[in-house]
Amino acid sequence: MKHFFMQAIDIQKHNILKSILLNEHGIGAKYIMDKFGISSTSTHRFIHAINHDLTLAFPNDTLAIVLRNNSYHINSTNTHQNAFVLDTLQVYYVQHSIEYNIIHSLLTRRYMSVGQLALELNISSSQLYKYLKGVRKMLQLFHIKIEFNHHKKQTNLTGNEIHIQFFLCQLYWHLFKGLTLPFKKLSLQTSEDILKKFPHLLPSQAARIQYIFTISEWSAARRKHPVKLEKEFVDILLSFEHESTYTSKNFLMNKSHCHPHEQHLYHFLLCCFVADLDTDEQKVLIAKRIISQSTPLAMVAQQLLNYMLEQFSIQLPDTSYYIYYYYLMITIVQLKYVGVHYHSMYQEEEDFLTQTAFVAVEEALTRFFMLANKKTSTPYPFDITENNLHYLVFFFHPFLTLQMKKKRELLICLHISKKLYLNYLLKQQLMSIFGEENIVFTRDITVADLIISDTLQEDTTFTNFFFFDDIYDDEAWNNLLVFITSMLQKRYSFNQNDLFSNSINQDYPIIQTC
Repeated sequence: MKHFFMQAIDIQKHNILKSILLNEHGIGAKYIMDKFGISSTSTHRFIHAINHDLTLAFPNDTLAIVLRNNSYHINSTNTHQNAFVLDTLQVYYVQHSIEYNIIHSLLTRRYMSVGQLALELNISSSQLYKYLKGVRKMLQLFHIKIEFNHHKKQTNLTGNEIHIQFFLCQLYWHLFKGLTLPFKKLSLQTSEDILKKFPHLLPSQAARIQYIFTISEWSAARRKHPVKLEKEFVDILLSFEHESTYTSKNFLMNKSHCHPHEQHLYHFLLCCFVADLDTDEQKVLIAKRIISQSTPLAMVAQQLLNYMLEQFSIQLPDTSYYIYYYYLMITIVQLKYVGVHYHSMYQEEEDFLTQTAFVAVEEALTRFFMLANKKTSTPYPFDITENNLHYLVFFFHPFLTLQMKKKRELLICLHISKKLYLNYLLKQQLMSIFGEENIVFTRDITVADLIISDTLQEDTTFTNFFFFDDIYDDEAWNNLLVFITSMLQKRYSFNQNDLFSNSINQDYPIIQTC
């Protein structure tokens, strides 16, 4: 989403700063030139521009990129986490974008004309029309419209309440990451209050809950009529709330005056946007409760999960099966009752669309829905659009890769000549870090995947040789661990041939949904 609200040059500056921050030894100008495809002059210009932006984003701190030993490093008078620096600079860039200020203005005030909004933003009406075209296109992904009229509404944004709240949760968290709270005029409980009440929550979880809580209260306050949800939607949400520790009743203020459907919608947003609020045990209980309901959506989720597991020849323990079902149910409920097209807002997901793994999973899902349409005479519980298909692919891909990745232990030949006992100690140290399921030591140099030694091993043409001659050098240790981790990652495979080596029978039974 930041790609929409940040200018291309600001994204470039943000990415350069990220590269510098994430490398504790700094990076050279050549690294920046090669990675970002820019000249030496442009590199220096970008560094100067980033330093200028840092002075504005951190007015109470001296934070700057400095050149030390031919490498760029971050110098600061205070110790900040990398995430805080990057997120703070992102907030600075976003809050200075015209697109964000258009949406912020439309959310906080009502405008009767484009000209009135243009005066507020201090730009010409012709410029505003140009920006509004892009903003309207983005909002269409969430089924939200911009309307200028004389009707007495709180904002110019119109749409289904679920879509508006879903959009606001996406907008404020992905752009601000808890650094800035929306609708500050509302006097509500803080994330610190939430943590005091539930100390087992992570600070980031409490911050997300605070965001959702604030958005829900703001939405309820601006409407004259309460939200109304479909019966099946409510039945499913009740199953989540029945087993969950953290429900709307824990956080919403004025609960006695809050319509039950408002509370259900709040809990739905918690399920969608706050990871791991429910324990694994609770997820299993929730999944079992939903399956027992035998509603159309519950049956579709079970049918789809069973199909994908058989399609890719995967067997799961019962606990894993119910946890997968729990997450799939949340995804399918989103398809049915939200149906937003927000995946195209995330560049990293768009870049993934053409990869082999994506295509493989997409083909399997397409085949599933073709079979479903042949076997059922009743309408499907949700539309089988390209967007919904991609939504499910993004859900299934990480689950399938986790189960299907094939790995083999890394065979390491280790020989340190300095002291007799170092071989044994180093093996124990590496084994404690990576585990016997990932690495195995061998004395046969001809079968080894990696040689670690402080001396040249003659009569070999081995390329994966790591020279390690100082066990007291932290940088050498770090490089060794990174090298082994990189090789272990290459042990994994996920390709289309593996996926379809055991195709399912085309007569796979499809459950009637109604």
